[in-house]
Amino acid sequence: MLAKRIVPLIVAVALFMENMDSTVIATSLPAIAADIGTSPLTLKLAVTSYLLSLAVFIPLSGWTADRFGARTVFRAAIAVFM
Repeated sequence: MLAKRIVPLIVAVALFMENMDSTVIATSLPAIAADIGTSPLTLKLAVTSYLLSLAVFIPLSGWTADRFGARTVFRAAIAVFM
């Protein structure tokens, strides 16, 4: 019974973290720009780089999950994220 509740909870937390991670760069651009003394518009390369890395690593993580197992890849991703 516990496993039926824990798996959706883990998935929900992972999706929440992914959504929070996706929005953090956009909301922090003004602060980053102020720290380095430039306009937030000049940091468009940072947003582009983030989106490009997502486009590359999401399919790559799917392939690795197929090859090594979803649980192993998920644990490794959490370890790298922390």
